[in-house]
Amino acid sequence: MRMPPRRPIRPPRMRPAARSSPLLVLLALGAAGCFGGSSHGASSQASPSFHSQALAICRRTQQEVVALGAPSTVTSLSDLATHGAKVVALQRAELGQLRALRPPASDASQVQAALSAMEAAIAEGTNLVAFARAGNPAAVTAQQKAVTDAVAAANRALQPLGLNTCAGAS
Repeated sequence: MRMPPRRPIRPPRMRPAARSSPLLVLLALGAAGCFGGSSHGASSQASPSFHSQALAICRRTQQEVVALGAPSTVTSLSDLATHGAKVVALQRAELGQLRALRPPASDASQVQAALSAMEAAIAEGTNLVAFARAGNPAAVTAQQKAVTDAVAAANRALQPLGLNTCAGAS
């Protein structure tokens, strides 16, 4: 007895609003480069050399994230996982470069706290990517809040150093 051909199983698709929102969270994580990159009026308490080196790292990361492309290219959880993994990898590289800098001793604890906050935000972004990779849209949507909260905490920690959020990247 011959069986009828099976229909191919399509990967889960996300609703348009749901698919763009998680990536926008990840892009906020990366597009701001070190969750900031411009001082917008905050005076840096860090040394000019440390500050200028950190800003250079942040700006370079911003450019690399922008070069990845617009969130409109993300149409599935698979796309989100791929694109998000690239953003998270750029953030990890950025964090490593920032950790290699030597802040003035008077700012060392504040810089360490800011970098720890960045690390926490990157970890939340990594979780979002893992949920997307697993094809779990409900978990991706739920993880958005954790990512958004962690990015906001990193922004608050970076602000006194003059590395606060770029306009529109929160």
